[in-house]
Amino acid sequence: MTVTTDKAAFQADHVVVTLPLGVLQSGAVTFGPGLPQAKTTAIGKLGTGVLNKCYLRFPKVFRAGTDWLQYVPTVDKYGQWAQWINVARPTGQPVLLGFNAADFGRTIEGWSDTQIVDSAMATLKTIYGSGIPAPTDHQITRWASDPYACGSYSFTKLGATRTGSGPTSVGPEPVLLNKATWAPESDAQLST
Repeated sequence: MTVTTDKAAFQADHVVVTLPLGVLQSGAVTFGPGLPQAKTTAIGKLGTGVLNKCYLRFPKVFRAGTDWLQYVPTVDKYGQWAQWINVARPTGQPVLLGFNAADFGRTIEGWSDTQIVDSAMATLKTIYGSGIPAPTDHQITRWASDPYACGSYSFTKLGATRTGSGPTSVGPEPVLLNKATWAPESDAQLST
């Protein structure tokens, strides 16, 4: 079996395919011969979601004692910055972690870091007041834009069902002349 990348070609007797579902769905990786129809059908029945994170480091902890915060924004900002984790207690660092999923999570991937941090801070100021300190650093994920992930997590699409076995398994089993073992991040088994 030959595995060809943009760097080199590798020969192997057997390979384990552990690609994220989003990468498989993107078409960036091809198989020759193609995957069995049952595999491509199962891949199509799964969806890839986005849950992006924004870590904000502050000069000091300004809200001790609260590890998990859920915020209900106004209707015009529904789903934006609704969940936060204060990681100061377990890590000893003055860091808040904000999450954005679904449509808004995808939308902000096109924003600059400054726009994302400003949006996060506007929400935190709504929650804690305008006197909170400015962050000294940040780290932001963009999972849907990452070519090695193309999303954050997989889920069963509406209309597909999980079963214990079936012809549309995405799970670990030999494919491609029993030389490639299938082990993607989602080993769901689906049927219609």
